[in-house]
Amino acid sequence: MSTENEEKLKLKRLQMRRQGYRAFVIRLVKEIDEICEAESYDYERIQVIDQHLRDKLKLLNELNESILLLCDVEEITHEIEESEEINDRILSKRKKIETILKNGDKVHSKINNIETQSTGSIETQPTGSSETQPTGSSENQHVINDVIQTVEGQQQESTATVELPNTNVEQQHSMNLQSTQ
Repeated sequence: MSTENEEKLKLKRLQMRRQGYRAFVIRLVKEIDEICEAESYDYERIQVIDQHLRDKLKLLNELNESILLLCDVEEITHEIEESEEINDRILSKRKKIETILKNGDKVHSKINNIETQSTGSIETQPTGSSETQPTGSSENQHVINDVIQTVEGQQQESTATVELPNTNVEQQHSMNLQSTQ
């Protein structure tokens, strides 16, 4: 009889651990949703969240397997459905993160090209830093914003004016930015 009680206690402990990890995952999912609604992304935080989601998915799958071995036969279907629901949420958010990070790399590449063309030099924060907005001349900021919109698919084509610094006479150049997606 004590073995049965020990198994029930072990099952309860596993379920409580799983509940705690699920609550943490749900907070991460909400945070990713909030980040996606923002105008600019904190790529470093997105990478951290992705790592947490990857780790928690593995941990939750291990807990789920242990719980399935200890739970009553009648509860197996319910346990599997709950487990798959949270797994689906994690995988969906990880896919969204993957897309954000890929698009972020494209944005940085285009920004680097534009700044090099317009100023002959480049000054940007490293990719993945918490401040991913490029530094450099403020004259180029509107060009950078156009590139970001283009890469994110909000705009297919844009014409922007670039002022070249370090010249005695203001020279205006028009460039046609096109998406390479």
